[in-house]
Amino acid sequence: MAKNKVVKERADYLAETLLQNEALLDNLDDDTAKVAFNWVADQATKVAEATAGEDDDAAAEKLELGEAAIKSASKRINKWIPKYAGNSRDANLKELKKFLDATGELLAQQGITVSQTSIDDFLDNSPADKPALTLKELLKIVK
Repeated sequence: MAKNKVVKERADYLAETLLQNEALLDNLDDDTAKVAFNWVADQATKVAEATAGEDDDAAAEKLELGEAAIKSASKRINKWIPKYAGNSRDANLKELKKFLDATGELLAQQGITVSQTSIDDFLDNSPADKPALTLKELLKIVK
């Protein structure tokens, strides 16, 4: 089977597995859930791409670790973003750190570091009254 076909199948399987778990996004309004859904699918693709050239046994561990990290980060989004507007800056910082901890494995695989400036900009400038936009801004700092 062609390498990119295998990677696509792995990405599709991982995304489907994650997105079938409705509890990961059930606290989000439709617009915010759509943003989160797209992020989950994008992360599943990136995790699968990291397994290119590996046989299924070798890829399985990376896929499992990626699935766990995406699931953990999705749970953080689901719990935190709907409450963002009502939280203090300190509470949102605490939740942001939990989200960054949850995404740590994903960010490391992708060579992404998040600066304190990005964190401060997000906390100071995100549109708190629009959860979908808040989530889009959050996801910008982890790209």
